[in-house]
Amino acid sequence: MKKRFDIVVKLKSPMCIATGSSIGSLVDKYFVKDRSGKPYIPASTIKGIMRQNFMSLVDEEHHDDMKCMCPVCKVFGSPGYNPSKLYIDDLLLDDDVANIGSRTVRHSTSVDRYRKVAKDNSLTSMEVYEGGIFKGTMDLYLDESTEKYEELILISLKIIESIGAGKSRGYGWVHVDVKEGDEW
Repeated sequence: MKKRFDIVVKLKSPMCIATGSSIGSLVDKYFVKDRSGKPYIPASTIKGIMRQNFMSLVDEEHHDDMKCMCPVCKVFGSPGYNPSKLYIDDLLLDDDVANIGSRTVRHSTSVDRYRKVAKDNSLTSMEVYEGGIFKGTMDLYLDESTEKYEELILISLKIIESIGAGKSRGYGWVHVDVKEGDEW
């Protein structure tokens, strides 16, 4: 049985999901963007956070090998031929919303604790988006071995509180809504 869910992520604070490339530019961390230049939240980022949340919800031992048949490996897949039961699209910035995300660049420095001044050459910059809404879908394939985990899978998505870099500085706080779509 396949179920489709609509995912809506509302930004509660500035957010940056960095690309990792900034060679020869003025900004150190750029927000990840698609080919048309629009920011998005990669599906792998959402799925990774969901996997960590699901591991904390399921009280069974997980082994990092190909023979592990714990609930985490059954739902999220494992090496060898054990494909994931979850397929998540990249979450795209919703252009129809009046409060569309605005782009800014934030600067920060590190503090030398002994001298109580900014460290030399520690100025960094990060591109962030504020006030936007990202939308996407998740397909969940359930069989007799994974049907009992459907509620925990949805909870692992709904309890996501932050995404991206700078969580300790207040970046990336989000609210996640999930609605069941079409059922096949």
